[in-house]
Amino acid sequence: MLGGVDQILVIALIGGVAGWLAAAVLRFRVKSILGTVVVGVIGSFVGIVLFRQFDIRIEGYQIGPLPVGHLFAAFFGAVLLVLLLRLFRRRRY
Repeated sequence: MLGGVDQILVIALIGGVAGWLAAAVLRFRVKSILGTVVVGVIGSFVGIVLFRQFDIRIEGYQIGPLPVGHLFAAFFGAVLLVLLLRLFRRRRY
């Protein structure tokens, strides 16, 4: 179960930053800020699960309320998600 409202906001903030960074690095267009946050949150989940699966430690440094390790894992997962979306996205001409 998720924690309080503050924890949900931190998840959304990390997801938004990770989604925006992944979309910017890979030059992927997301139609809205909400789409960027959704890509980032889903990517965050994917990245954290993969990091735990391969026993990669992500705890440690923090910038204010944002854990840097989780931001890195979220960015990694968002990049993977954007690459998958790009792979399955149909191009219309």
